[in-house]
Amino acid sequence: MSAILPGATIGVVGGGQLGRMFSLEARRMGYEVIILDPGEDAPAAQVATRQIRAPLDDLDAALEELLAL
Repeated sequence: MSAILPGATIGVVGGGQLGRMFSLEARRMGYEVIILDPGEDAPAAQVATRQIRAPLDDLDAALEELLAL
């Protein structure tokens, strides 16, 4: 197993308070964070690198956005 080093991108499903706390620490450590959450004002999206606005179970939307990077 290999380590995920700072500079890598981490995806988080759900943009609530726990996702926000996780995103803050991940960004502090040097990671990029993409949040998948349908909410316009998801707490985690306010501190993440970017947000994919789609339902939590919409794998196609998430993949489409990620492949476009």
